Amino acid sequence: MARHGNPLRVEVPSPREESLRLGRVGIIAGIGFVLGVLWPSLAGVDLVPSPPQERASRSADDPEDSATDAKPSGAAVAAPDPPKLADRLKVGAAQWTSCRSADDKPGKDCQLAALESLLEPHLLALATCEAAKDAEGMLSLGFDLEFSTKQIGNFRSGKSTSFTRDKTEGLIECAKNQVGSVALDGVEHAHDRYTVFYVLEFIEPRTGGGDAGVEGEVVPASGRATVGWHVALIRATPPEGDVVARLLSGTQVIVTGRQGDWYRVKYDAKGREGWVFKSAIGL
Repeated sequence: MARHGNPLRVEVPSPREESLRLGRVGIIAGIGFVLGVLWPSLAGVDLVPSPPQERASRSADDPEDSATDAKPSGAAVAAPDPPKLADRLKVGAAQWTSCRSADDKPGKDCQLAALESLLEPHLLALATCEAAKDAEGMLSLGFDLEFSTKQIGNFRSGKSTSFTRDKTEGLIECAKNQVGSVALDGVEHAHDRYTVFYVLEFIEPRTGGGDAGVEGEVVPASGRATVGWHVALIRATPPEGDVVARLLSGTQVIVTGRQGDWYRVKYDAKGREGWVFKSAIGL
């Protein structure tokens, strides 16, 4: 049943009006898209973590920065090798002079060869002592091994020592600390007390100076010299060659060459030659 009133009217837009409406919708959508992309940057919001950036400036008071700046660039520089003690000090063979029982009776077969390898590193350590600084010469070092107390003591110098009294006393004090600390526990022994002497040859540190007789080069030399040390060691080659002879104080030798701090000498009537440290013959 129809109602009376204004009749229903349907308006159909023209193609031109329809295109205008769609254009307005596209513009609004484009503006919304641009705002959606730009708003995090405009608001200062990071939607994803940013890669770390190096600080433009560093504070001089920042310890972390200072430590970073202190690191060297490029390849690491290798530390210099520590000096070898054997280049400063030559340890002669042990001379076991006596051994005694608990009731002070002398014994036989006083060798303690197994102990020599234990003592040698401590004897070499004498090269690090303050008294050994710039030391050049011979020290005859004697001491007793007391197995009743398991201690090493009674340190003294022997006749082959060529140092002054003050230098000798300083080296003896150093030996008390270095050698006196050796533990005798577990060392097999047949007697209660042993006495041993070592001849220690201190060699002057090489400075690299001089214009003749550098290491590896033999320079001609001539003349005569006299042994000033109580005992001078003649070696087959310098500085660690086998000992071929031992010359007592006052023995004359003929000098035939020089290599660094060592002199080549003829030391007997047969004309046999060997090498001797310069200070042993007063050169």
